[in-house]
Amino acid sequence: MDIKKIKVKNSGVTLTGVVISLIIVMGIFFGMFNYMNKMGENSDVEIPSKYNSTYYKLQDEQTAIDEKNKDIRYKLNNISEADDTYQVAWNGLKGLGSTLLLPIAYIDYAVNVMDAIIDPVDFVPSWVNSLVVMGVIILIVFLILAVLKGEQKM
Repeated sequence: MDIKKIKVKNSGVTLTGVVISLIIVMGIFFGMFNYMNKMGENSDVEIPSKYNSTYYKLQDEQTAIDEKNKDIRYKLNNISEADDTYQVAWNGLKGLGSTLLLPIAYIDYAVNVMDAIIDPVDFVPSWVNSLVVMGVIILIVFLILAVLKGEQKM
């Protein structure tokens, strides 16, 4: 009997990790904001407007992500049965283009979510904010390139 070791990918950061982190950050903020808003209403305390603007920015990003997903579903559902060679190529391009646009859009979503979360934090210097934005953009671009190249490790 041959015993084989199970190899686990050592890629600590994947595109799935980016999506999950976006979901977690948005979920934590939405949950805490709604909880604090409800408790504030009960005790007649008003939440500062900078947190309200963050909430609305995150809602806008959530709407943008939902619209992008609906757009991709619509494009993929409108692929028709191929009658000729041209249609086969066109269906392939539509499907490939739709799926490639979503990871590229994650760059914009991730930066906008990060900006919305960091903006109300007044004590963070602007140069730190710029470095963090650059780091997030570079990380996601390299992730997308690694996924497209099929690399297991980053």
